Parts: sequence; structure tokens; C-alpha cells
Amino acid sequence: MTLFLLAYAGTTNATTSSAEATATAGTVTASTGTGTSTATGTSASTAGGASSSASASATATATATVITPTPTPTPTPAPGSLNVSCYASPSSISQNQSTTFLANVSGGTGFYNYLWSGACSGSGSACSRYFSNSGTQPATVTVTSGNQTASANCSVSVGQNCTTNYQQKCSGNNLYWYDSCGNQQGLIQYCQNGCYNNACQNYNNNGVLSVTKTVRNLTNGSGWSNSTYANPLNTVMFMITVRAVGNQNAQNVFVKDALPANLIYNDQLIVACTVNTGNYNNCNGNNYNYAGNITSGINLGTVYAGQTVTITYQAQVASTENFAYGTTTLNNNVYLTSSNLSNPSANASVIVTRSAVLGASTVATGLTNNFWVDSFFLPLMLVLLGIWLWRNGMLFGAGNWVKSKIKGSPAR
Repeated sequence: MTLFLLAYAGTTNATTSSAEATATAGTVTASTGTGTSTATGTSASTAGGASSSASASATATATATVITPTPTPTPTPAPGSLNVSCYASPSSISQNQSTTFLANVSGGTGFYNYLWSGACSGSGSACSRYFSNSGTQPATVTVTSGNQTASANCSVSVGQNCTTNYQQKCSGNNLYWYDSCGNQQGLIQYCQNGCYNNACQNYNNNGVLSVTKTVRNLTNGSGWSNSTYANPLNTVMFMITVRAVGNQNAQNVFVKDALPANLIYNDQLIVACTVNTGNYNNCNGNNYNYAGNITSGINLGTVYAGQTVTITYQAQVASTENFAYGTTTLNNNVYLTSSNLSNPSANASVIVTRSAVLGASTVATGLTNNFWVDSFFLPLMLVLLGIWLWRNGMLFGAGNWVKSKIKGSPAR
């Protein structure tokens, strides 16, 4: 910025006799600094018949100073209204699974303090937890920003671990699948002669369809049994044995296995058979001609009288975090239906063990294993006993008694 200043030096009069001279310095322009202008004038005049001359000089100086204006500070905006919401991800889980509660925050000062309560406890923008109980689990997050506080509620739905096609039950003359939570599922078949004791009453006493189920742990090499022990991530194998007992063929035989939660189907499905005396063509060597798979159901068609069919497959135990500490029993059920014989079922169990994390063992280090007794009272009692012995001369008397005994001993 340039500031222009005008300076006028004024008038200098010089008088010599009757002569007068006037000089004007002129105008000085200064831009951020100092400017100087000098003017000299000479004038001659005659007054009263006398001749005279006069000279005059003048100097003008101007100084300019630039003043920079002070900027006006930008006002700090007032914090906006604090807004809080939250949600669970995932919003629906099964028992012994986890979810994460997440907070969404806007407004305020931009700096937030979180506090979770209810179904989850924490002090961050996210809060995670495992749930073993079913039902709706609500959580509340409270957020503070500056002098503002706001809260929000959110929840997760924890469902029961319901194994599909867990058992078959009668409903009128119909036979239905039910899950392990008691919910009715798909229709198995209509029972023409009625449904009783969870089975269609259309079988012939001259023939019986039977089934047994066993399991073994492939990881540790256990033998076949109705149950086996396993650790998380172990691989187990199940064997289903179907027999047509008696002199009647079992028609339209359908086999379905209901794997419980935390037993994961691992395929390796083999359906084998024994050729009956009639040499029917449902066996190709030892391989049975079937359709489907064990989890959705295997259609064996007709199992002939006296024939045995074995079905084997593998499953993997779920990872550690899916189990509580201790043992968890996983029951695996198999169901058979037939259009002319009984509809039997069987089960085998996998007992999963989750061991606690081993920590430091507690080792006894004192006389009583009581911290206060061993660390304070016993040492105090010993000190007091020593003081009492010293005050009664017994502490040093014991030393003198030993010395006297040594002196009185006969020389050897």
C-alpha cells in the first residue's frame, strides 16, 4: 500500500533594504520513506529609488508511514447438536455366537467419549460380546462431547441353536419333521392307516426295517461306538447301518441325517451294501445305487428282505470359540421312512471337550498359606519372642550354658 503525503515548506522572506524575495519549495511526494524538495528564488525590485536584490531558499520534507490494518479474527463456530445412533452387526445370531455393537455419532465438538451398558460393556465406538442366552439382547451407548451428552439404544436377536429335521412326529395322519426347538418343518409322508407313536401305522409285522448308528474319531483313532470324545476341529466318521429284517422288502426307503450345530458335514459319503440271496440289482459290487446326499436325504428305493446297507461319511467338529469350557454333547440323529414298514431312528453322540487356558499354578510358600499370617503375624511373634529372651538373659545364657558344657567335657 502507498501513502502519498503533500508537504508545503511555507514562505521564506528575506529583506535587504527595500527588496523582498519569496521562494516556494514545491510539493514532495513520499512513498514509505522520506522525501525532500528544495527550491531557491531570487527577486529584484526597486523601492524608493534604491536598487536592491534578495535571495531566498526553502526546503520541504515529508515522511510517509504505512500502517497495516490488524485482521479481524474468524469467530469459532459453535458446536452443532450431538446426534447418536447405534446398531448390531450382525443383527441376528445363534446362541454361543458373537456380535458387535457400533455407534454412529455426528455433531458436537468432534471429540467423543463412549460408554456402553446393558448387553455390552465398553468405552469405545464399538463393543463386541458372545451370547449364550437366546432372546433379544439390548445395549445402550452414551456419548459425551464437550458439554453435550446423548444416548441411543440398539439390540441383537439371539436365536436358539435349532437343528433342522431333528425328529419326526405325528400330526393327525401326517408324519412331519421337527427341529430340535420343537418347530414343525417339512411333511415326511401321509399315513394311510393312521400315525401313532411318531410313526405311520402301515407296516407289516412280517418285516421290520431297522437302523443303528455308530461314530469314531479319526483324529485320535478311536474305534466304533455309540459315542466318542473329541476336541474342537477333530474329524469324526459316522456309520449308519440299515437292515430289512424278516421276509418282506422295505419299499421307498428314505434316509436323512440331522447334523447338529457345530458338526460340519465333510462329505466322504460311501453307500455300500450286501447282495441278498435273490441277487437283486440294487448293488453294483459293494456299491449301492442311490440318489441324493446324507444332509438332504438319500433315497435307497427298495431294500430287499435280508439285505444290509451301510452309509458312512465324515464331519468336522467346529472351532474352539463355538464351545463353552468343559464338555458339550452333540447328538446326531438319523431317521428312516418306508412306505410299507416301520420308520425307525437312531443316534450317535460326539462329546466335545474345551479345556481352560492353563495359568500359573498356586504353590504353597508359607507355613499356613495365609498371606497375612505368614508375612506379618509369624515374623512379629518371632521378634517379640527374641526380645523377651534377651530381656530375661536367656538369649545369652543359652550360649554360656553351651560353653560350660564344652569346658566340662573330658579330654579325648
